[in-house]
Amino acid sequence: MSRVIPLIAFGLTIVVGGLYWALWDGSRSFIDQFVVNDVYYQLMIWVWGAIPAILIIVGILCLIAAGVSVSGNRMGVE
Repeated sequence: MSRVIPLIAFGLTIVVGGLYWALWDGSRSFIDQFVVNDVYYQLMIWVWGAIPAILIIVGILCLIAAGVSVSGNRMGVE
């Protein structure tokens, strides 16, 4: 069961993170009329567009860390 938990956590993180991102990305069209469009706003939009990629990269790194941890625990057990 402990081998499945990181995979479930990764899936839930991607789903919840994606839903949260889609909610705010959809509501941004209503808020844009109140925002000053300058260099900092363009930087924020660039970072906002990178959030899905960041979620996937961090999730994959967590899966790798969980795999290394599980394989490290099994080596001492015969």
